[in-house]
Amino acid sequence: METWALGMLVGLMLSAMVLLIWRLEKCHSSIANMAANLHLSLKQDIENVSTETSDSFIDEIREELLGIVSSTIETMRPPNIADHLGGILNQFAQMKMMKMMQKEGFMGNSPIAIGEMNNNPQAEQGAWQGEEPEPVK
Repeated sequence: METWALGMLVGLMLSAMVLLIWRLEKCHSSIANMAANLHLSLKQDIENVSTETSDSFIDEIREELLGIVSSTIETMRPPNIADHLGGILNQFAQMKMMKMMQKEGFMGNSPIAIGEMNNNPQAEQGAWQGEEPEPVK
């Protein structure tokens, strides 16, 4: 490439960067002015709010929340034997499905599944490298 063309390209790039920096500074100053105006207007609005109105509003919210919490606690019940037996059956069903999925190969290359299937650390390391698991014998 010619030297004058390269110099012209560098000059255009520098002028574009100066233009972008000037535009960013202009946007920054306008955003700073808007933030300052917003801060002043919020400060004035907060000073204009009466404390009596805000106290009654907070009391209403507190009463609603206490009502919701008390109704939730009233409907709760302690777990009974059926709940515990259901949890046990659920755990056994999950373990059975997990073993079935491992045998059918639905677990993919997950290191956990491979480690449980083969019980050797090399299988777990191979899973991270994308190797297929060996089937259970």
